[in-house]
Amino acid sequence: MAIADPTIDQNFVISPLSSTLYLDNRFSFTSLKEKLGVDSNFMIRFDDPYQSVNDAASNKAALVNTQLLMMYESLSVLQTMSGADNLTGVFNYK
Repeated sequence: MAIADPTIDQNFVISPLSSTLYLDNRFSFTSLKEKLGVDSNFMIRFDDPYQSVNDAASNKAALVNTQLLMMYESLSVLQTMSGADNLTGVFNYK
């Protein structure tokens, strides 16, 4: 996810969840939350899931964020070992 205008976008939370939406246009906010089991009231771009992990919705989002991050890191290592350039191909697959 990118912050185009820091004065307007100052409340955006950059995370694996928000980056997935930014990089892959196959998902909407609603469909991504449904597919990953994240509470429909959780705001992917604005709520920091790690800020209040005692809340069930934030806890689930934090878990999903961590899982996505671990998958990304694992794929990055595998991709480096295979000699590929970057991981953007994963997000651009159609």
